[in-house]
Amino acid sequence: MNITLEAKQVSRSLGDLAFPLAIFAVFLISLAMRLWHIDQFPYPIFDEVYFPKYTEEYLEGKPTWEGHPPLSKFLIMLGIFTLGHNEFGYRVPTAIFGAIIPIFLIGICYRLTQRKWLSVLVGSLYLTDGLFLVESRYGLINCFLVALGLAGQLLLLSGLGQSGKLRSLMLASSGILMSASASIKWNGLGFLLATYLISILVFVVYHFFPQQINKLGVIAELNKIPVWAYLTYFFLLPIAFYIVQWIPHIMLSNGNFSSPIDTFIATQKHILWWHSSDSVVDADPTKPSHPYCSPWYSWAVMARVISYFFRADGDTYYTVDAMGNPILWWLATASILVISVKSLIEFNGAIAYVLLAYSANYLPWMLPSRCLFLYHYMSALTFSMIALGIVLYSLWQSGKVWQRSIAISGAIAIVASQIYFLPLWYGLPLSSSQFYQRIWFMPNQFWGFNWI
Repeated sequence: MNITLEAKQVSRSLGDLAFPLAIFAVFLISLAMRLWHIDQFPYPIFDEVYFPKYTEEYLEGKPTWEGHPPLSKFLIMLGIFTLGHNEFGYRVPTAIFGAIIPIFLIGICYRLTQRKWLSVLVGSLYLTDGLFLVESRYGLINCFLVALGLAGQLLLLSGLGQSGKLRSLMLASSGILMSASASIKWNGLGFLLATYLISILVFVVYHFFPQQINKLGVIAELNKIPVWAYLTYFFLLPIAFYIVQWIPHIMLSNGNFSSPIDTFIATQKHILWWHSSDSVVDADPTKPSHPYCSPWYSWAVMARVISYFFRADGDTYYTVDAMGNPILWWLATASILVISVKSLIEFNGAIAYVLLAYSANYLPWMLPSRCLFLYHYMSALTFSMIALGIVLYSLWQSGKVWQRSIAISGAIAIVASQIYFLPLWYGLPLSSSQFYQRIWFMPNQFWGFNWI
């Protein structure tokens, strides 16, 4: 009897240990994928001509007035101070942030569903994507934005499960981190918008559909936050952080203005101009201002990818394409549609959260008239990955052979697609025929699709 009890205790202990070990394994794989030959191609690659250069100008005390807030430059500085003025210094900070994104996804999924292996599945799906891999191997800034926004959402969901001072600290930190996301690029505001939309949903359920309250899950706790505290966490603190991170820039630029306030206002006007000037707004949609511009509605199916690097040595091609794993993306988009239909049939707080967070980070892109790119979809993509994880896990949990077969087939197809497209993400040598075999959509062959 004692032996049986001890065996059960050991089994339970191993089960408790398996989850954190799986999370750690996901992080190590994610980090290794990003650091492998990170200096393979010399600086600068694509938009590296901007962000590391802007960071160097900060270090020289002459910051450029460019189109984004300064926080990303401070993060790249950490790499320069640690690793030097080289490819490692410019790229490793982004690689680290890109590597921790699946940890945040696992945490968000677990807080929503309390399903450990569903959460690990979602983190593993992230490992198969190509756009996040490419973006986090160079001195670019989109991974900063996504990581900080997801960290803010994770702290939001975690804080709602706490009480007292710990809850206040976590919710306050959540608002600051989501502000930090917007301090990389203004589109980081999608994470705060998601918080507002989810809060509105909780309010509506509590006051108009009380019979559904028990289906809200952890987000139901939003209704218990006093108004003054809510405004502090998710409005005043985010504004305060956004202003504070401008202080170094203002100090270095204030000689040209009568006061720090004038400098701050001028910088915000400049960013607004940067994103609405003639150089980025397409007066004629048939003649985009950049060859890789793509409309917002094309991103969910990855119609237009971006070439970051290309070199031909005779019949051998080296290319780095900012493109996702197509099978992953198409299944993730289909999963958004599936859970949308499911939410109409039966209300579920976790699914509602995913749909609102996805919409908050995607649908506002309907509004800008400027040239847009596939990487603007990255924040929304993370929530579609959660949707895909939910669908695959539900198929497996059904216990039916045909549904499990679909789940297994989908997972195999995603991994096979990852392996097939890795050369385009890492810049591995390909013959011209091998290269064109991976370019499934040539210009003017299929409406709106172009992978060249």
